[in-house]
Amino acid sequence: MNVTLEQSIDIYARASRTRFGLEARQKTQERIEQLTRSGDLQGATIHERVKQQIIQLDQHKERPIPPGVERRQVHDLRHSAGALTAA
Repeated sequence: MNVTLEQSIDIYARASRTRFGLEARQKTQERIEQLTRSGDLQGATIHERVKQQIIQLDQHKERPIPPGVERRQVHDLRHSAGALTAA
């Protein structure tokens, strides 16, 4: 199976949003700056595209649910709301 660069960028952006939540853009910007300082301009360009994909995902989707307790709370709320409507 071959994965294109565009698909890789999308996968990385989605993984960043899942891992870092609302901080994904900032973490990616920090990585861009680090790569630029070290002279890896190609890497910085790729991460800039990742950041743009994160922005696009943020505009077209719900905010990511931060990992941990909040995710369980959302699940519990959805489950209990379903139980109330079923009653």
